[in-house]
Amino acid sequence: MNIVYWWASLDRFFGIDRRSLASLRIGLAAVVIVDIFIRAGTFAAHYTEQGVFPLKYGYSGQWVFLFDIVRQVPHIPAVLFVVTAMAACCMLIGWHSRASTLIVWIGVFSIQQLNPLVFGMHDTLLRVSLLIGIFLPWGRHFSIDTVLGRVRSISQRVITPWTVVFFVQIAVMYLYAAFSKQTFSWESGYAILYAVSQYPGTELGHQIAEFPNLLRLLTYSVHYFQFAVPLLLFMPWRTEYVRFVCVSLL
Repeated sequence: MNIVYWWASLDRFFGIDRRSLASLRIGLAAVVIVDIFIRAGTFAAHYTEQGVFPLKYGYSGQWVFLFDIVRQVPHIPAVLFVVTAMAACCMLIGWHSRASTLIVWIGVFSIQQLNPLVFGMHDTLLRVSLLIGIFLPWGRHFSIDTVLGRVRSISQRVITPWTVVFFVQIAVMYLYAAFSKQTFSWESGYAILYAVSQYPGTELGHQIAEFPNLLRLLTYSVHYFQFAVPLLLFMPWRTEYVRFVCVSLL
């Protein structure tokens, strides 16, 4: 009885519905496709030798020797963009989901290394999510692989070490975000007001800045809600309902 109880608890906290995994796959693939199209708009300026940051300065770290070899390939940035976009389309429709996710992860990682000046923390989150996705069975629903009979769904929910890693990643991300806001602007409640009041700003931002008390309330709400997210994710009482409310508020 104890084993059954603990397994049910683990499944409640770390199990994921396969349909949700498939939706996550589709969402991440769409994000990658949109990201590539946005980056392509400034391709010449950011990803060529004639741009503001020549490729020879873009590679660093322990894999520099590999990029030195890859850099000799003509038009390598364009090749990376095209291959990654094609793999993301395969990932979107669920055709060879695991292999296409691996290719997308390699492509996204490589593109991000081309120009660190346009690299942000959201890029790290995307890359880590794709890495975890390689090991998740997210090609078992809403996919060409399922239609063609390459994979079969045995049960609606799945729990593996990688689903545990996925949930822990979310909790750590929000904890890090909350602790990184331990600054004067957030603790005093003026962070969002400062953000929307920045020059030159936008017309909407200037209009919102006329309500400082509301913005202080929003600032405190964001700050403390991020501390609460890990607790809400693993709430033992009505876990799925609480998670739904938590995600809706995010």
